[in-house]
Amino acid sequence: MKKHFYLAIMISIILGLYIPKDLQFAVTIMIISSVVTYIGLNHEEFFPAKGGDDNE
Repeated sequence: MKKHFYLAIMISIILGLYIPKDLQFAVTIMIISSVVTYIGLNHEEFFPAKGGDDNE
């Protein structure tokens, strides 16, 4: 799952090189917000819980 996520980010960055200057800021904000949203929704995959009392 993570390799598909990183592949999508790399493709977004590469395509971003060919976007006109006027749209680069807006597209950058959209990409960053979508990455943050994805990580926020799937935080357990990116930040696995460490052992403790909460995981019993």
